[in-house]
Amino acid sequence: MWKIIGSVAAVTLLVLFISFNIDNVSDISFVFFTVERIPVYVTIFISLLIGVLIMLPFALGYRRKKKPASIEHLEQEINTTFDEKFAKENGKKKKKKKRKNDTVPDIDAAPPTEQK
Repeated sequence: MWKIIGSVAAVTLLVLFISFNIDNVSDISFVFFTVERIPVYVTIFISLLIGVLIMLPFALGYRRKKKPASIEHLEQEINTTFDEKFAKENGKKKKKKKRKNDTVPDIDAAPPTEQK
């Protein structure tokens, strides 16, 4: 349902754009020749189409090159990482030294302050 509404809205905007710009024309100069009195909307649509055609192989090629890793490879990577981390933790155990001032003094044990 929403696709139909979106399509109708897009076509409506397209028709409005074309109708407002039907009288706007320009000359397009290439290196060796010039095309005269081309409507602006035609120029915009041709530019868009050329851009899509140029980017299409790059977009499709990127997805083909990216292959999912096998489950065995991922399991091996996880196990290797876990083994390295486990070896570091067990190899470098440090004993905690308790300091004298680790305990919080009791409020009542503080010496009384002099009042002025």
